[in-house]
Amino acid sequence: DLLQKIQKALGEYLERERAGFPRFYFVGDEDLLDIIGNSKNVQKIQKHFRKMFAGIATITLSDDESTILGVASREGEDLEFLNPILLAEHPQINDWLGLLEKEMRLTLATLLSNAVSGVKGFRVDGKFDREKYME
Repeated sequence: DLLQKIQKALGEYLERERAGFPRFYFVGDEDLLDIIGNSKNVQKIQKHFRKMFAGIATITLSDDESTILGVASREGEDLEFLNPILLAEHPQINDWLGLLEKEMRLTLATLLSNAVSGVKGFRVDGKFDREKYME
Protein backbone atom coordinates (compact mmCIF):
# COMPACT_ATOMS: atom_id res chain seq x y z
CA ASP A 1 0.00 0.00 0.00
CA LEU A 2 2.81 2.41 0.92
CA LEU A 3 4.74 1.42 -2.19
CA GLN A 4 1.70 2.20 -4.36
CA LYS A 5 1.36 5.63 -2.74
CA ILE A 6 5.05 6.35 -3.41
CA GLN A 7 4.75 5.18 -7.01
CA LYS A 8 1.63 7.31 -7.51
CA ALA A 9 3.34 10.37 -6.01
CA LEU A 10 6.41 9.81 -8.19
CA GLY A 11 4.22 9.44 -11.29
CA GLU A 12 2.42 12.69 -10.44
CA TYR A 13 5.73 14.47 -9.88
CA LEU A 14 7.09 13.30 -13.25
CA GLU A 15 3.86 14.39 -14.94
CA ARG A 16 4.22 17.89 -13.43
CA GLU A 17 7.80 18.05 -14.70
CA ARG A 18 6.63 17.00 -18.17
CA ALA A 19 3.87 19.61 -18.10
CA GLY A 20 6.52 22.22 -17.25
CA PHE A 21 8.71 21.24 -20.20
CA PRO A 22 6.77 19.21 -22.80
CA ARG A 23 9.90 17.78 -24.45
CA PHE A 24 10.23 15.61 -21.34
CA TYR A 25 7.40 13.54 -22.83
CA PHE A 26 9.98 12.18 -25.31
CA VAL A 27 11.96 10.47 -22.55
CA GLY A 28 10.92 7.60 -20.32
CA ASP A 29 10.50 7.79 -16.55
CA GLU A 30 13.96 6.40 -15.82
CA ASP A 31 15.62 8.89 -18.20
CA LEU A 32 13.61 11.77 -16.75
CA LEU A 33 14.68 10.83 -13.23
CA ASP A 34 18.29 10.76 -14.46
CA ILE A 35 17.87 14.21 -16.02
CA ILE A 36 16.28 15.70 -12.90
CA GLY A 37 18.79 14.02 -10.58
CA ASN A 38 21.74 15.34 -12.57
CA SER A 39 20.27 18.72 -13.46
CA LYS A 40 23.32 20.53 -12.07
CA ASN A 41 25.69 18.40 -14.16
CA VAL A 42 25.03 19.26 -17.79
CA GLN A 43 27.65 16.80 -19.05
CA LYS A 44 25.80 13.87 -17.47
CA ILE A 45 22.50 14.69 -19.13
CA GLN A 46 23.93 15.29 -22.62
CA LYS A 47 23.05 11.72 -23.61
CA HIS A 48 19.33 12.56 -23.33
CA PHE A 49 19.36 15.53 -25.73
CA ARG A 50 18.96 13.27 -28.78
CA LYS A 51 15.64 12.09 -27.41
CA MET A 52 14.32 15.56 -26.63
CA PHE A 53 15.70 17.53 -29.60
CA ALA A 54 15.87 16.10 -33.11
CA GLY A 55 19.24 16.74 -34.69
CA ILE A 56 21.05 17.72 -31.51
CA ALA A 57 23.72 15.42 -30.17
CA THR A 58 25.41 17.72 -27.66
CA ILE A 59 25.39 21.22 -26.31
CA THR A 60 28.49 23.36 -26.42
CA LEU A 61 29.59 24.70 -23.05
CA SER A 62 32.13 27.28 -21.98
CA ASP A 63 35.38 25.96 -20.49
CA ASP A 64 34.07 26.39 -16.95
CA GLU A 65 30.70 24.81 -17.95
CA SER A 66 28.78 27.84 -16.69
CA THR A 67 27.42 28.95 -20.05
CA ILE A 68 25.70 27.20 -22.95
CA LEU A 69 27.32 28.56 -26.09
CA GLY A 70 25.43 26.53 -28.69
CA VAL A 71 24.52 23.07 -29.92
CA ALA A 72 26.03 20.47 -32.25
CA SER A 73 24.60 17.69 -34.38
CA ARG A 74 26.11 14.23 -34.53
CA GLU A 75 27.13 15.05 -38.12
CA GLY A 76 29.40 17.77 -36.75
CA GLU A 77 27.27 20.81 -37.58
CA ASP A 78 27.67 23.51 -34.94
CA LEU A 79 25.21 26.28 -34.12
CA GLU A 80 26.73 29.03 -32.02
CA PHE A 81 24.02 30.93 -30.14
CA LEU A 82 23.71 34.67 -30.65
CA ASN A 83 22.83 34.97 -26.94
CA PRO A 84 24.64 32.40 -24.78
CA ILE A 85 22.68 31.02 -21.81
CA LEU A 86 24.17 31.62 -18.36
CA LEU A 87 23.32 28.62 -16.23
CA ALA A 88 23.85 30.54 -12.97
CA GLU A 89 21.02 32.91 -13.94
CA HIS A 90 18.72 29.99 -14.74
CA PRO A 91 19.48 27.17 -12.28
CA GLN A 92 16.20 25.27 -12.82
CA ILE A 93 16.55 22.70 -15.58
CA ASN A 94 13.11 23.53 -17.03
CA ASP A 95 14.16 27.17 -17.31
CA TRP A 96 17.46 26.69 -19.10
CA LEU A 97 16.09 23.95 -21.36
CA GLY A 98 13.26 26.30 -22.33
CA LEU A 99 15.81 29.03 -23.05
CA LEU A 100 17.90 26.57 -25.05
CA GLU A 101 14.88 25.78 -27.23
CA LYS A 102 14.04 29.47 -27.63
CA GLU A 103 17.63 30.44 -28.44
CA MET A 104 17.92 27.69 -31.06
CA ARG A 105 14.87 29.08 -32.84
CA LEU A 106 15.99 32.70 -32.50
CA THR A 107 19.52 32.02 -33.74
CA LEU A 108 18.33 29.90 -36.68
CA ALA A 109 15.70 32.48 -37.66
CA THR A 110 18.27 35.29 -37.54
CA LEU A 111 20.82 33.33 -39.58
CA LEU A 112 18.16 32.41 -42.15
CA SER A 113 17.05 36.02 -42.42
CA ASN A 114 20.66 37.13 -42.94
CA ALA A 115 21.15 34.46 -45.62
CA VAL A 116 18.02 35.52 -47.48
CA SER A 117 19.14 39.15 -47.34
CA GLY A 118 22.55 38.11 -48.66
CA VAL A 119 21.04 36.24 -51.59
CA LYS A 120 19.09 39.34 -52.60
CA GLY A 121 22.44 40.95 -53.35
CA PHE A 122 22.90 38.50 -56.22
CA ARG A 123 19.82 39.68 -58.10
CA VAL A 124 20.20 41.98 -61.08
CA ASP A 125 17.05 43.30 -62.77
CA GLY A 126 14.95 40.86 -60.75
CA LYS A 127 16.90 37.80 -61.91
CA PHE A 128 19.50 35.74 -60.14
CA ASP A 129 22.97 36.63 -61.50
CA ARG A 130 25.06 33.43 -61.46
CA GLU A 131 28.28 35.20 -62.39
CA LYS A 132 27.91 37.65 -59.52
CA TYR A 133 27.20 34.74 -57.18
CA MET A 134 30.28 32.80 -58.29
CA GLU A 135 32.66 35.73 -57.70
